Amino acid sequence: MHQQLEQVETKSSMRSKQIQVVKIFGERVREARELCGFSQVKAAELLGYQNSSKLAKIEGATDTNSIPIWLIVRAAHIYDVSCDFLFGISDDWERDPVVSQQRQVGRWLFDHWEKAKLAEVNAIRMLSNKICTLEKMASKLLNRSQENLEMLRKVQELNPEVFDELKGGAKLLRLLTETAEDAMGISYELKRYKAVNEVAKKHDVDLFD
Repeated sequence: MHQQLEQVETKSSMRSKQIQVVKIFGERVREARELCGFSQVKAAELLGYQNSSKLAKIEGATDTNSIPIWLIVRAAHIYDVSCDFLFGISDDWERDPVVSQQRQVGRWLFDHWEKAKLAEVNAIRMLSNKICTLEKMASKLLNRSQENLEMLRKVQELNPEVFDELKGGAKLLRLLTETAEDAMGISYELKRYKAVNEVAKKHDVDLFD
């Protein structure tokens, strides 16, 4: 009795595995057909069926009793995929191992390029934020230096005789004038660099997206 139960369980397990294999095969045959861009009618014709109803049963796994041996080889040839792919053993549909390896390398290079591009875009954004901060600081420095220069010129205007006789007065005026000019130059360069950086950032983001 125990042996009979084991036999029943074994048959049930084998039946379950058979159904699973048929389902996977049907799904992969459909995927392979779609990869080739064939309609079900066109694919059925190429595979040797008179109509698409039997191929539809294969793809839908409605007949779980068996898979025609000739169909396995024929489908692999027509769809140019590996038998391992058709049975779900491998997700790689390439039949040629060299081509498969090349495709995997190409995928790795593309993934690496995407990561590098993302890092580059993030770096540009961080640089842009720093430039904005520096631009604000330069603007404050420019305003303050111009205010100091205007104030000194006002003092000179109100007290021309005293200012002319003031030791170091002329040098102070020259230094404040140069400071204001330098601050203006820094502010201009930051604005120019920010404009160039914005164009580069937009270009990189567009490429990445």
